[in-house]
Amino acid sequence: MDNGRKFILVILGTILFISVALFFGSGERILTVTQSPSPTPQSFRTPEEVLTLEMQPQTDNGQAGTAVLKTFTGNKTKVDVMVNIATTSAQPTYIHTGKCDQLGEQAAVLVYATNGKSETIIENSLKSLLDSPHAVVIHQSITQYKNISSCANIVK
Repeated sequence: MDNGRKFILVILGTILFISVALFFGSGERILTVTQSPSPTPQSFRTPEEVLTLEMQPQTDNGQAGTAVLKTFTGNKTKVDVMVNIATTSAQPTYIHTGKCDQLGEQAAVLVYATNGKSETIIENSLKSLLDSPHAVVIHQSITQYKNISSCANIVK
């Protein structure tokens, strides 16, 4: 390519760059992002059904506490777990099929309990969790996963 053509391409590229910069750099913004005043979506403000369960210690050094399940519009359930003995390490927290005395497979992964608390929104209605045996389970730790620290059967 000769120098004359290179010069014209540089000029056209510069004009295009300036045109784009002027077009997008002036006037009102097309998209404005603002933070919601409440981190909780509107559909999660008033639960349709609430079930409070008692978390039972499963060992001598196990944890007691509560699990509160709240079903909202759209078959979503918020699961809040709080136990009395807070550990500094994250504790795997799940909803399992079965009951505390005979746990089955994991049915839902919850946010690992940290400092005695876990808060998760799952894609299951409370009704679906009550239709067959399920339990909220806190494992002792990631390294001691087989040891169950606390458990509550999901029953009315």
